[in-house]
Amino acid sequence: MLLSLGLGSLISNNPNIGSGYISITLNFKEDAYNQDILIEGKTQLWFKFDPLNRFIKDFYKVWDSEVFFLAIEDSLLINLYYSNKNYFKIPAAKTRMKKDVYFLFDVVTDVPDARSDHRRYDYIKYTFVDPERYKD
Repeated sequence: MLLSLGLGSLISNNPNIGSGYISITLNFKEDAYNQDILIEGKTQLWFKFDPLNRFIKDFYKVWDSEVFFLAIEDSLLINLYYSNKNYFKIPAAKTRMKKDVYFLFDVVTDVPDARSDHRRYDYIKYTFVDPERYKD
């Protein structure tokens, strides 16, 4: 249940996608901060530039792995995009504290001077509480 390029079942977010791997063609360009922007279809996807690297630091506090973040960044973006959610989940079996962990984002689509569809994911925080439990 992962949109991944060979990462197994690290992240589960969308039960409608099914199991197995999906072949995806990735295209990139760089923004003003030399940050990679993933182009999926006609939509540009990226994590908001964070000079303090809060998201990456929090991610490594939680995730029980030595894999470089850049190796999985695209998979995370694709997972967020296709799930149409503002969070992703790392299952308890893959975390240091052996609890499900949810990473929450603001999804920004009204990017100024945009000539195509954009989705920028601005990191908010991580939590142990399932965001679906508190939806209206």
